[in-house]
Amino acid sequence: MSTITPLQRASLDRATITVERAFSPDPLFTWVFPDAATRPAGLQRLMRVPLEYGLRYGRVTTSHDAKAACVWIPPGPGMTISGMIRSGMLGVPFRAGFRSFGKFMTANEATDKIHKTRVPEPHWYLAVVGRRRSRRTPTLPPGPSRKI
Repeated sequence: MSTITPLQRASLDRATITVERAFSPDPLFTWVFPDAATRPAGLQRLMRVPLEYGLRYGRVTTSHDAKAACVWIPPGPGMTISGMIRSGMLGVPFRAGFRSFGKFMTANEATDKIHKTRVPEPHWYLAVVGRRRSRRTPTLPPGPSRKI
């Protein structure tokens, strides 16, 4: 049995791949990065930022040798612009593409607005949670009719 432990900086690359693989089939990220061939690299560049942010300003927990990862942001101002810059966000549009970055920021602003409206009290925010899936792991078909 694996225990939940804080992410060590030495495992940051592994955790980045974990989060990329977790979100690669997500409809939001297939819209943000429509080219399946370049999606993994774009997602890794994008998802490394919240992991880095969590290491600096919050908590990042992992299990199973970083094959599962969570980024926790403590109560307070949330993810700040200055913290995001220090965590590498300025380089993302140059490395992942300006169009993809713009799509992501549009979606992020919409969800952030909902979050601030629906949960105004101080709380720990689970910014990212993902588990590594094999490239061969099948995904469920979309839609409410899928059987689980």
